Amino acid sequence: WDVPTLGSRPHDPLATRDGAIWWTGMFASLVGRRDPVTGDLKEFKLPEGTRPHGIAQDADGNIWASTDPAHIDQAFRALKEGIEALRSGSR
Repeated sequence: WDVPTLGSRPHDPLATRDGAIWWTGMFASLVGRRDPVTGDLKEFKLPEGTRPHGIAQDADGNIWASTDPAHIDQAFRALKEGIEALRSGSR
């Protein structure tokens, strides 16, 4: 499957415990998720310049992405808001 933002340089896909596939789009400063049931792709835009690279899931199910250290706080807030919206069904 193709990611929605072509040229974002998607890499480091991660299969999480719920069956979703997460990836980072370094060139577009985003994190994406493929729904395991519907196959829908959603991208969560991070602040410009964050350039996320690696991605991981912690023991509590939280998703973490490495980023440019100068933007770590902004990136964390944006990713957290996106995940909370996804869990509440508003995205």
